[in-house]
Amino acid sequence: MSVVSLRTLAENADVDERGGRNFAGQVDSWENFFRPEVLERLDRAHDGVYAFLCFLPSRDEVMKSYIASDALATDAGHETLALFIADDGARWPKPADAMTDIGGLCLNTSLHPAIALARACFPQKALPHFPGILFFTRIASPCEPVFVSCADCTDLIGLTRRMQLLFDSARVASRTPEFSSALASTVAGRGILYTRGGRTEMREHVKNAFFGLAQFKTDLVAAVIDRFVKGK
Repeated sequence: MSVVSLRTLAENADVDERGGRNFAGQVDSWENFFRPEVLERLDRAHDGVYAFLCFLPSRDEVMKSYIASDALATDAGHETLALFIADDGARWPKPADAMTDIGGLCLNTSLHPAIALARACFPQKALPHFPGILFFTRIASPCEPVFVSCADCTDLIGLTRRMQLLFDSARVASRTPEFSSALASTVAGRGILYTRGGRTEMREHVKNAFFGLAQFKTDLVAAVIDRFVKGK
């Protein structure tokens, strides 16, 4: 499995849509990345589900092992873009095991951007325990995210099975008129803890949670999907 910066995917989406790198140099900072037109092009290019892995690298060793095992990209497939935070930037695709600390930034729990993003999406609700996955269908415009807990998966085999189930369920739900309702119904039927809280501005939540990543030398990266990567 390789990982690549989400900013690089946004640049590639612009190339696909415009037929040339007319936006080159404009996605070189988090501030430019969060311009609505950039995120709209990324949403159109992806045309699928985003799955953000919310976990604490200083505590959630099983999730870190899962990411490092190379299973993430395969389990997520082409219809789901799996995202996580890593200490190293990834402006070009690179092997997951080459990242200095998969899962990245080791800060106080209350400050970790992965946790901050998840909590911001559900300000009036208590979330199930971390780690978990935050599923959403768009970044540029409002949507209804769903947080699904993986806290009860205590070993790599159990977590891998849970991730495969959730990615499969998200793919099926994405083909329905009501993604959040369909995904929530599936996970509830399996007895898995989840939270949904209505439509919200994902662009603002992502921006607020990740605007300070550069100062810590961290990046928001994705498991590489072939159709996003030039030359494949």
